[in-house]
Amino acid sequence: MAAAVLIGLYILGLCAVYGRFTVWLAGRVSGGTFKPLSFLQVWLAGFCVVTALVSTLSLFLRTGLEANLILLAGAAAMTPWLWKAKLLQRRRSLLPSHPLTVVLAALCLLIVLEIGTQRANNPDTGIYHAQAIRWIETYPAVPGLGNLHTRFAYNSSWLAANALFSFAFTGLRSFHLLAGVFYAVFLWALVGGVNRLLKGEGRPSDVVQLMLLPVAFYTLGNAFSSPGTDFPAILLTWTALAEWMRWREEGASRASFRPYLLVLLTVTAVTIKLSAAPLLLFAAGAALPFLRKKAWKGLLVMTALGALAVLPWMARSVILSGYLVFPEPSIDLFNFDWKIPADIAAAEKESIQSWAKIPRLEVAEVQAMPLRVWAATWYYNLTANRQAMLWASPALAAGWLLFSLLLRKTTRRVWERLRLYGFAYGVIGAGCLFWFLNAPSFRFGTGWVTALLLLALLPWALLAENRLRGHARLAWAGAAVVIAAYLAGMLAQSFQPVTLGQRLVYPADYIRLPTHPCEFKGFKLMCADSYQECWYDPFPCVPGGNPQVELRGATFREGFRWVELEKKNAALLGNREGSAIVFR
Repeated sequence: MAAAVLIGLYILGLCAVYGRFTVWLAGRVSGGTFKPLSFLQVWLAGFCVVTALVSTLSLFLRTGLEANLILLAGAAAMTPWLWKAKLLQRRRSLLPSHPLTVVLAALCLLIVLEIGTQRANNPDTGIYHAQAIRWIETYPAVPGLGNLHTRFAYNSSWLAANALFSFAFTGLRSFHLLAGVFYAVFLWALVGGVNRLLKGEGRPSDVVQLMLLPVAFYTLGNAFSSPGTDFPAILLTWTALAEWMRWREEGASRASFRPYLLVLLTVTAVTIKLSAAPLLLFAAGAALPFLRKKAWKGLLVMTALGALAVLPWMARSVILSGYLVFPEPSIDLFNFDWKIPADIAAAEKESIQSWAKIPRLEVAEVQAMPLRVWAATWYYNLTANRQAMLWASPALAAGWLLFSLLLRKTTRRVWERLRLYGFAYGVIGAGCLFWFLNAPSFRFGTGWVTALLLLALLPWALLAENRLRGHARLAWAGAAVVIAAYLAGMLAQSFQPVTLGQRLVYPADYIRLPTHPCEFKGFKLMCADSYQECWYDPFPCVPGGNPQVELRGATFREGFRWVELEKKNAALLGNREGSAIVFR
């Protein structure tokens, strides 16, 4: 845990410096002065920028000591100037002031520290996350890496950020602590919302944050012990919703950094997980007032922030797979010899969609099913609590509409407050529809489903607040006590005393499963013995061999390609079969 704290402070500090500089630069170029920012806003801006920068660096060099030194040099150059300009001084208290929120904050941090240092248990981390991170740690972006294993071509910028903060170059282990740090910052912001409610300064966005606190732990559990990509996509969905609500509560002010942050956050979310694509509607909504008022400088900054996030991600995608977006063969602009064949890319896309609808059934059979057939099977395969989560939102919404028709005067004030968030309801609803129609695995849609549920609960919570009037703060205090009891129970349940002694210094390492050599064309790799899981060691390791894939040159650094493509381009590319493998 000592290493976790030190690495956590490093991540917090580095992202905070880059975030503060980003805010200053955005204000300078747009010609505005922003209102005081929360630590969450500053840190998130820095996280997105650092992620974009490390994605850029990973195109040219391995992500290890060199990348950290470059980013540290940048932070070192910024820090004295930011301090002198009084841009690093704390403008808002980072500490909660109400006793109940102090308890909530302490419980949140203890849970993050306990679970975040436990062993990663996400199966996808064993299948490809850990190996993808190790490729980023070991080499610059490798042409055609997705030919070894198509999931290496998924190209989540989250994995590049994890490689930056893994500190594998120390020789100790590859740490996977970024998710825990991100979660700690996110939870701290939620506790801040609860603190405002208890002080009588709360807004509807704070009500959503209070409800989100137990929901976040219930739905995510121990997901932040792994560098999985679903986790940050869910957090960014919730964060984008909360930031949009806060911006609307501010009157959609152009003096706020939130519209710029929404653009940066949502584009970064898409580079982390394609299922977050509907969040771009928040970016469009944030830019619209600037467009109407012809605030070209502000739009220029937004465009630059979006480009900063997406361009290095696209460049990595082209190198890894030959496509701007993988697996999406319809966007086919390049003809590099390392490009994953279009039929393989199409099959990968269909496989994802099929597995998300009905796992363990033949892809062709699932894809041939009409909507009503696969949807019925998909629904009955869900657990009872997930079915309840799906039904809760329409049930709450229908109940609210009926109640409103019967008691119009009682609900009028609530409707006036909700009108401010109409666009947010539309975006979240569109996100749920996008998720369901494309790849409805529940873990892909957790952020959308829970966000819709919270928005469906919001009118009832606001109605209760109105009816309680002077006793609302007491009700929020009662809710905070219940949440604190729930978090205490979760801490007790997740506590692992057997491994605590081992985790006091270092967090638990990746597990190691047996592997065996397997054949490609002209070279061998290690392949998984069971569950298709290689984890971090040995390296390189993939689920299975493929004799149709060969080296493009003498080293892994030069990449991989399909033999069929090489034959088509033999006259141009030459025959390199039988080249010796050279590790470097």
